[in-house]
Amino acid sequence: MSGAAELEGRIEAAVAHARQRWPAIRLGAAEAASAIRSALDKSPDPSAALALLHTDDLYLAAACGLGDPAALAAFEAQLLPAALRVAARIDASRDFVDEVAQQVRRRLLTAEAGKRPRIATYGGRASLESWMRAVALRAASGLRESQGRERTSLDERLGEVAAGESAEFDMIRAQLTEEFRQSFGAALANLPRRMRTLLRMHVVEGVTLDGLALAYGAHRATIARWLAAARSALLKGTRARLAGSLKLKPEEVDSLIELARSQLEISISRFLDSNEDLPKK
Repeated sequence: MSGAAELEGRIEAAVAHARQRWPAIRLGAAEAASAIRSALDKSPDPSAALALLHTDDLYLAAACGLGDPAALAAFEAQLLPAALRVAARIDASRDFVDEVAQQVRRRLLTAEAGKRPRIATYGGRASLESWMRAVALRAASGLRESQGRERTSLDERLGEVAAGESAEFDMIRAQLTEEFRQSFGAALANLPRRMRTLLRMHVVEGVTLDGLALAYGAHRATIARWLAAARSALLKGTRARLAGSLKLKPEEVDSLIELARSQLEISISRFLDSNEDLPKK
């Protein structure tokens, strides 16, 4: 049997298993297989990637995206309550949690004309439950901020991001020249999406390590390592791009970093407060 044929056989088996897991859902085998193939599209090794996919969850998400009544019932009865427990840690009041629930429904189940509901973009690399926890956490953080609740200043949060890094990383919260602004923005844009999302949730939205651990279904120490890696990659990328754009030697970059401290202010939220609602794992 060829590799492609074997892969198709495994996809068919995964669809059969998902249909047993969700017998009330009426999603065609072709649609279910298509959702799995889409999740494997960009993988260099689809066979290995398939073994890691949450295919039962992909099946459920695809059915929700098509408006299947049984899938939507499972969304409401099983997935949404688990996601809302994250929101309740921010504010346990009934009104607050109900509003977060409405926002999660709007974000995931409604779609603009010509587009799919966001839940149909779920990639299956993490469980659907943890994926939804991240959405609920983001919605709860945004709602808290919109209600005008006290928020730690951005500069203080940037101090947390910089903690443990070299002194040069203070440039993120210092007053920077336009060259630094451009280099920082380019380096941030070049980070993997998960790194950008983690930094934004932690720095801009104030989500704690425990909150991130809950959202991603990972250990707190793992989240700390991911953040450290993101900070380090951002620092290295910024320095490298600055050196390249200005044709500077490393020691000259360090001198410019010090000089930049007394000049233009950078808006970190301009770079971090992007429109990426969903962590990619």
